Amino acid sequence: MITKNIVNYDKKHSFVTGGSQGLGLSTAIELIKRGSNVTICARNKSKLSKAVDELTKYKVYDDQYIGYTIADLSDYSQTISALNKAKRDSGETPSMIFCCAGCSTPGWFAEMSVDNFMKDMQTNYYSALWTVKAATSIIIQDGIKDSHVTLVSSVLGFPLGLPGYSSYTPSKHAIRGLGDTLRTELQLYDIRTHVYFPGTIYTPGYETENETKPALTKKIEGAADGLTPQECAIALLKGIDKDEYQITSDFVGSLIKNISRGASPTNNILIDTFYLLIAAIAFPFWRIYMDYLVKSEKKVKNH
Repeated sequence: MITKNIVNYDKKHSFVTGGSQGLGLSTAIELIKRGSNVTICARNKSKLSKAVDELTKYKVYDDQYIGYTIADLSDYSQTISALNKAKRDSGETPSMIFCCAGCSTPGWFAEMSVDNFMKDMQTNYYSALWTVKAATSIIIQDGIKDSHVTLVSSVLGFPLGLPGYSSYTPSKHAIRGLGDTLRTELQLYDIRTHVYFPGTIYTPGYETENETKPALTKKIEGAADGLTPQECAIALLKGIDKDEYQITSDFVGSLIKNISRGASPTNNILIDTFYLLIAAIAFPFWRIYMDYLVKSEKKVKNH
């Protein structure tokens, strides 16, 4: 898309999962600044309560609604209850949906437990799937128009294959696949779909994942700079303003997106073609480098 489409959040009801910290909290702050009523959702009541106190500082209207609801979003019954509660407490159907809940548990595939794979898939994919399923059901039932659904994947949701992320990457690929389907189908109900593909975000979760992340994974990731949750939230909403389907927030992410786009629509055909040309040259060399590091690691393990 070359033209710019500014989204009106004013007085609309935004529902943000993972809203007690990290990207979810920062996204909620930016939404409140734009005049949106906001409900945040997570599992920890004390964190949610503290987050609401923080969010209140950014109100632009005295009557602006800011609330929270508690749910394990990997459970569909809890998810639908959370959305109905958000609607009931605010008096307004949530029509701007942001699926920011997620986790990452890096480790060697052969050494990780089955529980690791279940946890990442449930927290990343199923929490997003059930949130969108429940939210769209209510939006369609209530006849709400001009709604938006935003999923959060990762640059690893593109074909990349970084070792150490065998439990995380498939869940983010699944989110991309869900988005590809919803982007077309939900247009039937005037619901716009967006998928955000961030790189490293400096959140409490990032510190946790580094505790189990293999040294080889850290070496391959290199010294690439990450972004703060606030920077990512601003980039995310900027992409939605432009009516972008696949949203990235850094140069490397844009390169990966455009070399692995498939049949997904472009955001700007000129800029995206430029990124594609750079990626077509750069990534074969990056693949050679990554394979070299893996072979070096193999030698170390064999000794």
